[in-house]
Amino acid sequence: MRRWLMGFAVAVMALAGVALGVERAWADVPAQGGDVLKMADGSLRVGTLRSFDGRFFELEVSGTVQRIPRAEVFAIILGGEGQESRPPATGVLFSDDFQRAEIGPQWQVVDDPSPAGASAWAVKGGTLVQESNVYRTDDEYLYFQGTHIVAGSREWRDYALSARVTPTDDDGLGMIVRYQDAGNFYRFLMVQDGGNGGPLRRIEKFAGGKPRVLAEVKEGFETGRAYEMRFVAQGDRLEMWLDGQRILEATDKSFPAGKVGFHTYACSMTVANVRVTAGAAGR
Repeated sequence: MRRWLMGFAVAVMALAGVALGVERAWADVPAQGGDVLKMADGSLRVGTLRSFDGRFFELEVSGTVQRIPRAEVFAIILGGEGQESRPPATGVLFSDDFQRAEIGPQWQVVDDPSPAGASAWAVKGGTLVQESNVYRTDDEYLYFQGTHIVAGSREWRDYALSARVTPTDDDGLGMIVRYQDAGNFYRFLMVQDGGNGGPLRRIEKFAGGKPRVLAEVKEGFETGRAYEMRFVAQGDRLEMWLDGQRILEATDKSFPAGKVGFHTYACSMTVANVRVTAGAAGR
């Protein structure tokens, strides 16, 4: 088995005289001859990588050049047999600037149980948007849920998720880290509307679908303001930062690894400049 670079750390390499923007991450896959593209659906394409223009990979397979959209490629390995890669201790695991028309297969949308309406996730103007007022109707002020969207690997451990997040309503929204499935993860939640349980900011753990508050302050947010958010998961420590200031911290050992994401409760928002930074660089 070969160690495979996975997780969207961006590198720049040269192949046949062409500078390539290469997205990488780690997993085990069988050794392959030639260059290998791992697709978002889990399949592998093997050939010779000829070029990358920022939007499309050109992969030559049996004399035919295939033009493959960047959004369909999860990870690549260059050089075929005999090339062993090793994971960096720090670096960018994942980034997304949403410079495309569709959300893409790297993101998974999940509407929470008992929803009032449906979510409306989309990519518009270089941002990820959620435009509906969807919310969970059973025990509304226990769960503060509606919909969420996740990306990445369940094997990611110590990292920081950062993004510019703009609430366009006054209910609830936030970030997710160490997501295992729809019932097991950590999240940051902030709510403004006093009629819907606000104002509050929390770090919470969902375990078996049930929430537990790990840290809380009675503050909300300003609708229409762009917040620089950063959610750090390092060992058993969780830290939430807004605009360069640490606002919450907690400790918990339940989930040592998992995906990243964003969520809303009866609220619309936009998300830009998503980045996941590993290891010490995530502090």
